[in-house]
Amino acid sequence: MDYPALTLLMQGYLHQDWNLDYPDVWAVVDDYLASDPNVATELSGEIAILLDSIKSEDAAMDIVVVKMYAGYYPPGDGYTVRDWLAAVLQRARGATISE
Repeated sequence: MDYPALTLLMQGYLHQDWNLDYPDVWAVVDDYLASDPNVATELSGEIAILLDSIKSEDAAMDIVVVKMYAGYYPPGDGYTVRDWLAAVLQRARGATISE
C-alpha cells in the first residue's frame, strides 16, 4: 500500500531543513494537519494501517525513514519510529475531533 499523506509529511514537511523553519517536530506536524481539512483523517487512517502491518522497529525504520526519505529521525528525540507514529496518530485524531 502507498501512504500518500504520510509520505507528504515525511518528504514535503519533514525534509532535511525542516528545523530551519520550525521550532520542533510537533510544530511541523501541526502545520501539516492544518494545511488541508482532510489531511488529519487521511493521515490517521494511513498510520493506523501501517502500524497494524509492520511488526518490528526495523521495518518501521525502513519504511518511514529510509523509503520515505524522511529528514526527521525519531530516535534522535528518544522515540522509536513506531512510538513516534503512534504519537502522530493521536495528534491527527485530535485534529479530526476538533474540526
